[in-house]
Amino acid sequence: MSAFWEDGDQLNLIATFLDARSIASLSCTCCFIRDNLRDACQLRWLAEVRGLDPQQIGCVAHLEIAEAMAELETSISFSYGSLELEQEALPSIQRVTDMLRRHQDLSISIEAHCGLEAQARFAEHFTRRRALAVRRAMEECAGGGEGAEALRGRIHTRAWGNSRPVVWAHGEDPGAANRRVEIYLRHGQLEIPKRRPLAAYARPPGVPAPSEEADTPETEAAAAKGATFDADEDIEDEADWGYSSRQQVMVQLHDGRQVVMPLNVLHQLQTMDQADAMEVLAQMLLEMQPGHGDDRAEDEQSDEEDNEGDQDSPSVDVADQPAPEPEE
Repeated sequence: MSAFWEDGDQLNLIATFLDARSIASLSCTCCFIRDNLRDACQLRWLAEVRGLDPQQIGCVAHLEIAEAMAELETSISFSYGSLELEQEALPSIQRVTDMLRRHQDLSISIEAHCGLEAQARFAEHFTRRRALAVRRAMEECAGGGEGAEALRGRIHTRAWGNSRPVVWAHGEDPGAANRRVEIYLRHGQLEIPKRRPLAAYARPPGVPAPSEEADTPETEAAAAKGATFDADEDIEDEADWGYSSRQQVMVQLHDGRQVVMPLNVLHQLQTMDQADAMEVLAQMLLEMQPGHGDDRAEDEQSDEEDNEGDQDSPSVDVADQPAPEPEE
């Protein structure tokens, strides 16, 4: 009886019971095993017995990547109005990072989405920050420093805003599925997981789904180009995204009250825990009440004319600066 490294049938049988990473290691032992496992029919069989799409598997590395990704959660959920990663997402991010470090020709696309509550201009910036949160977590999983630097150029980031909702629903619970970051791995022509067709995304009632003819690789590439942003540049210039004290945004609270605040203040609130954020909001509401601060104003008021006093305390006019409504 011949040894398995000389008998293709025995080798194929053994490979059926091995995981893809072990098969990849086995293929490096000798030319006979390597050439046998490169056979298209053998790869197709190994993909089928693992429940993978054989059309996507072109080499043993594809088999390993597809098998690993099948066990991972590639859609990372975010809480309502949150930019913070949940702890439950970190194990999957760690495993994806390990795969990037092991396969030097592997790249990744981090694609962020948010709820329908946000207007388009705000949604784009908000999802950029979600994508950056996942990217930073990957760099930390790589050990930071040289480990993170080795991943640069292979991690791509896209901010879709709320242009690709999974459900057409608003609110914390009904629209939870829309608040997500999706991870796609690419190795040559292989991309995992498989992308949804455009017709699978939610749309307003009465709006027809796009035709299959409109859903082409060219249209998807054009859309992806518009959503892609330079994460390295944004990490350095995050403070210059336009979140200045001159831009005002109206926030509607859960009890129906509305607060107008600078957009940079809103983002500071989103980084705070709920108790601290509510305390700041309560102070802002107090300051907005009629008569608040009149005593201090009287102490500082001189005998100047009323119109001069008015010039010292100009009102904020936001009519010329329409502000986007935040996700929450």
